[in-house]
Amino acid sequence: MWIVVLVGALMNIALVWLFDMKLVSHMFLGGFLAAFMGLMIFLIASLDNPFRGEISISSAPFEEIHKNLMEE
Repeated sequence: MWIVVLVGALMNIALVWLFDMKLVSHMFLGGFLAAFMGLMIFLIASLDNPFRGEISISSAPFEEIHKNLMEE
């Protein structure tokens, strides 16, 4: 999944530079695309590790369910 995301990001950035437009609008388009790709990579990284970090899901409910299922 990560290879597809990174190759797609590189392809999008390369395609932006193929457009023939003024420098200011080119920078805005490139900036928006870079921000979007950065946010998407951040989202994928956050969803890839739901049990890590400051804002995370506790594993206690899953451990409780596993314990209850294994006892029966």
